[in-house]
Amino acid sequence: MRMTGPVKGARSCITSPRNPEVLRVVRLGRDAALRRREGLAVAEGPRLVEEALARLGPQSVERLYVSEAFAEGDGAAWVRRCPVPWVIVSAEAFRRMADTRTPQGVLALVRRPVPAPAALWGAPGAVLALDAVQDPGNVGAALRAAAAFGAAGAVLGPGCADPWGPKALRGAMGAAFSLPLVEAADLAAALEEARRAGRLVVALDARGSERVDRLPLDRAVLLLGSEGRGLGEAAAAADAVARIPFAEGMESLNVAAAAAVALYEAARRARGEDVARA
Repeated sequence: MRMTGPVKGARSCITSPRNPEVLRVVRLGRDAALRRREGLAVAEGPRLVEEALARLGPQSVERLYVSEAFAEGDGAAWVRRCPVPWVIVSAEAFRRMADTRTPQGVLALVRRPVPAPAALWGAPGAVLALDAVQDPGNVGAALRAAAAFGAAGAVLGPGCADPWGPKALRGAMGAAFSLPLVEAADLAAALEEARRAGRLVVALDARGSERVDRLPLDRAVLLLGSEGRGLGEAAAAADAVARIPFAEGMESLNVAAAAAVALYEAARRARGEDVARA
């Protein structure tokens, strides 16, 4: 491994793609159950790592890996500013650890926060609830919308893609580090708890009897299902089933786009703007 000299802040160097640390990162990136057991997420790229450091603090980073090329090239200034020690990794080893085809040279193991559902119900803003949304890109994009529109948090039921998986984390653009996320073993029970706490549970469906822009959403729980399967049994806990009004000839939206529309309506209502009249 080529090194031009000691790199300030680096703890050690990993050269082999078969190194136990490298193999552990690979397993964590691929195995949601292992990530859950260890309470970790694999954050890849400078932007995601910066979000984790800014939102959760340096103590949240269990281990930070930096490719040799990044540390000695365009990323030299980044690593000098980094508040936690890092491990230098050879190009071959880093490619094995990374989930992307063109790795950006930075990867961290981040300790994931575990908020309680009750913490969401009393917080200001709407709550996003996802029921069996299996595509990690859609989960990530929906969480990004929730963070963008000031949601109190998100609840993910069984069957959802892991919000802490590499693709979902990239889709969320760091929102998972700032938005309280609860993974509920029983989504219907979580929604009933929300109702008892005074939350209006609104399920979104193209056949809904209400228009979403005519409901008081500022403290609602907005429930969305997968595009293929639709709403599951958890929808029985809903107080209302609402639709997004479409242009003639259109029938539905991608689940992440539908979440963004509903969350925008909730944020608009929280600002004191009137319910739509037309």
